[in-house]
Amino acid sequence: MNPKSALESAFHHFGCTRWIRHRHARSLRILMYHRFHGALDNFREQCAHIARCYVPVSLNQVARARAEGSPFPANALAITVDDGYYDFARVFPIFREFGLPVTLFAVTGFLDRELWLWPDETNLLFAETPLNSVEIAGHLYNLATPHTRIQSRDEVNQRLIEMTNRDRLQTLRNLPRLLHVVIPDTPPADSLPVSWDQLRELSGDGLDVGSHTRTHPILARMDASELDSEIAASKQRLEDVLDRPVTNFCYPNGTAADFSPDVIQAVQRAGFETAVSTEPGLNSEPADLFSLHRIGVEPELRLTAFARRIAGFRAKVT
Repeated sequence: MNPKSALESAFHHFGCTRWIRHRHARSLRILMYHRFHGALDNFREQCAHIARCYVPVSLNQVARARAEGSPFPANALAITVDDGYYDFARVFPIFREFGLPVTLFAVTGFLDRELWLWPDETNLLFAETPLNSVEIAGHLYNLATPHTRIQSRDEVNQRLIEMTNRDRLQTLRNLPRLLHVVIPDTPPADSLPVSWDQLRELSGDGLDVGSHTRTHPILARMDASELDSEIAASKQRLEDVLDRPVTNFCYPNGTAADFSPDVIQAVQRAGFETAVSTEPGLNSEPADLFSLHRIGVEPELRLTAFARRIAGFRAKVT
């Protein structure tokens, strides 16, 4: 056992994780997953731990408790999954096996096969370009090694996040030409979305489906006049397909800089009851239902590390 694993085990063995969980018992935890690659042994252990140590709640229950003026149950925990990749269908039966409600936030244009999620595009472009360097928007990027390609891709992704939506879209249109790569019409197999038929079936089996916009833009970088086409239209598309209300929303990218008061108003105007961010932390009462914080987790996490993280180790409480 390496020193880090030994320290995690000792932390857990001596009851520190249990003490932290008890200390934050009145706060709402919302977990944030994305992808589910590879073996699922650790993920099954995570689900068993949640069922054993927490009170699983849905975001709809969170909204209802607020409307009724009721407190969250002690150790309340909600589970969310972003984007709507095909591999979610692998794990939904495991969530059900352990009685864990989950909200999947779907990008409707992605499910409609109108687009790739744009970070997947940049991943492909920087992995497959034959170039050793490239100039993009006045910045020179080194592509000579696998490490510098990843570094350059991450720098470009951050610059795209900070651009206006129009500039981001124009830059994305230019990238294939600049990098000498042709983007296929269909994403590779590991980047495909769940199908609408699968989503209908999962919804019928108890999955809560929320909106993650139509095209996954950075909403704070959009004009106010553009917001409804991303927020209200995605809600309507999901409700038309699933034939049930869609009341939970997820801000793309989701940091505090990525959603403005105008964005929050557009989310409320569309009729959503909650909205989650990617800001890390726990939610105390009374939490702001339109800027809920989450705890990022991965299905590969060892149980000791997972348990410590979701208990609230070093977590900010808002």
